[in-house]
Parts: sequence; structure tokens; C-alpha cells
Amino acid sequence: ARVMGDNVAAYTHRFFQQYTVDTEAALEAIERAIDRDATNAFTHGLRSLALQRLGRFAAARDAAETSARLAGERWTIPLILLASSTAQGDAAIDIFSRIIATDPEHWYALAARGTLHYLYGDPAQARADLEAALALEPDSNFPYVFATLQALRDGRFEDATTYIAIILDRYPDPDLYKRVIGATMGQHDSLGTLIAAFVNLVLGRYDAAAENATQGLAFAPDSPDLWVMQGIVHCNQDRYAEAEDAYS
Repeated sequence: ARVMGDNVAAYTHRFFQQYTVDTEAALEAIERAIDRDATNAFTHGLRSLALQRLGRFAAARDAAETSARLAGERWTIPLILLASSTAQGDAAIDIFSRIIATDPEHWYALAARGTLHYLYGDPAQARADLEAALALEPDSNFPYVFATLQALRDGRFEDATTYIAIILDRYPDPDLYKRVIGATMGQHDSLGTLIAAFVNLVLGRYDAAAENATQGLAFAPDSPDLWVMQGIVHCNQDRYAEAEDAYS
């Protein structure tokens, strides 16, 4: 149904109507809402979300920063948008630290900061954050995936086995993270293919894991985890020469 009106509420409603089918139109609608009231942290946050989905990350960061300044520390969503639109890992870690300072039991911020510590080679901080996130029983598989990968790097094989069992029992959907990120922020995130590859690998879905790893390597050709997963897949498919190439 067509939404009538020339006010913030009407334009915000049009934003949600258009967001997944015509993000440019959604962006135009939320900008019209901001024209009518530039003091609303929520509409600036929605503008950041649309800009991220469209791949306009610099503008998305600016919109998220505006949203965060208007919201203050009491509302953490603008900070999550700011972190997700930030290319520099250390800057994103600092932003997630701000969220955790406000809400020490924010499992997503803990898991995201732990994941970044893992990716940037700080195993002690990665383990601390990921274990803190798992203690809060997150309803997603990605914290367990990165906790498993860190445990494997540490040689904590019993912990890794425990985390894998939880993934298989509670969160065996390989594409959960990819769908959530794809629906909200578009297909710009490379972690989704790594998570899907890992979950498909532990499920024994080797063709799917190989496809995920190949997709992920197109985004992140220097990812050792994706190369190792591809090597494991090739070994399970008796493609040993290709496995050797992946491991090297």
C-alpha cells in the first residue's frame, strides 16, 4: 500500500518498504526524513545502513558517526554501524570496546572484537573476548566458529571439539550469518563465506565447503584459514595434489 504523508514517520515507513528491493529509493526516503528533522539518531542510523548496503562506506561512516553523536552512549546500534563501516581493524576494535564499556554483556560486541583480535593475531585477547561472548550463550554460530579456530591454533583440541558439537547441535545452518548480513548490509562482508565454509566442513558437506572457500578467497586471498579448509576438503575428496597446493 502507498504511504501518504510528508513527515518523518511516512518517509521512514517508505524506507522499510523499499530497503531490500530498491535501496537507492530507500536511501532517498530516509534522506527526506532527515531533511524534516535532522536531530533523530534513528534516521541517521538507517541512512548509514542503506549506504553500507550500497557500498558507500565513507558516507556510511559519516552517517553512523552522526547517529552515534546524537544517541550518546546509551544506544549502541549506531556504534555497531560505525564499526561495520570502518575498514581499519584497530579502529573497529576501539569502537567495540566503547560498546562493551557501556554494556559488558553485549555478546555481539564481545564476539566481534574477539574475531578481530583473532584475525589480527592477538590470541590472548581473542580467546578472552570469545569465551566471554560464549558465556552469554549467543544465538548465532559465528562466535563458536572463531572460538573453535582460536582453540585449534592454541592446541586446545578438547575445547574445539566442544564448540563444534554446539555448532552441530544448535546452529548448523552454514548460511545464517551470510543471510543476516546480506539482508541488512549487502554482500560486502567476507567473513560470511569463511563461516559457511567452516560449518559446511564440519557437516561433511565438502562440495559446499569448497565452493565457500573459493568464494572467500576471492575476497581474502591471503586468508590462511580458507586455504587450510580448502586443503582439508581436497584431502577428503582424494584430490591430494590440489590439497598440497592449498596447504603451500
